[in-house]
Amino acid sequence: MILSSLLSHFRSRLPEWAIATLTGLAVSGLILSLRQVTRWQIGFLRFEGLQALELATYDHFVQSQPDLGADPRLLVVGITEADIHRLGQWPISDRVLSTLVQKLQRHQPKVIGLDLWRNLPVVNMQDPTDTSGHAELMAQLQSSDRLIAITKFGSAEEVTIPAPAGIAEAQVGFNDVVVDSGGIIRRNLLYQGEYFPSFSLRMALRYLKDKGIEDAPSSVNPNVCKSDPPCFGLYKGMMVAMSTPTLGAIKSS
Repeated sequence: MILSSLLSHFRSRLPEWAIATLTGLAVSGLILSLRQVTRWQIGFLRFEGLQALELATYDHFVQSQPDLGADPRLLVVGITEADIHRLGQWPISDRVLSTLVQKLQRHQPKVIGLDLWRNLPVVNMQDPTDTSGHAELMAQLQSSDRLIAITKFGSAEEVTIPAPAGIAEAQVGFNDVVVDSGGIIRRNLLYQGEYFPSFSLRMALRYLKDKGIEDAPSSVNPNVCKSDPPCFGLYKGMMVAMSTPTLGAIKSS
């Protein structure tokens, strides 16, 4: 009875996020204990039966994080269903994208990322004979290294999609993602191959370039990329955990 009263008093004085964090820590401790006992008992280094519970605990932690608010350095320009109905087509045409890029460039952004496939021209369906929009968009991409486009490496199950023709490799990042069981995306590859950055890393590197920070291969380990001056290091195949942006930072096109 006394213990129950103390627990109720303790719970009432803690915010919800603290309770969620303590619960998550308790569950994580239980999982680690079970995994260690399992290793001792059956001699395996990994017990796959606990992976689902482990990932569910991780998801709980991510969902319990407090909202840090919109980052004033970031702007996500979204394309909504209302935009598609208003324009009357999907994908949106090169002409519309070119106009959008022009509007964004007036505000002198550090970097603009174009997370849309543009390996092939996309004409305005209201006037299919007009192909000048594609030429304008390509000219914009080629005229500024602050514009970053995407490519897709693909796999045995997925096709490769090249970047727009004629732009520098330093303006291209891949947007392939690692999909966990259940179709959930929790991680993001930073680079592939010898050293080909992801779309997000390519944008971050261009942003840091204005601050005098550039990436360079390590002279000690060829599988490591470092910054100059030193502020980070990347290992080949390195991944980072994904986080959800604040909805308040998303603007409609």
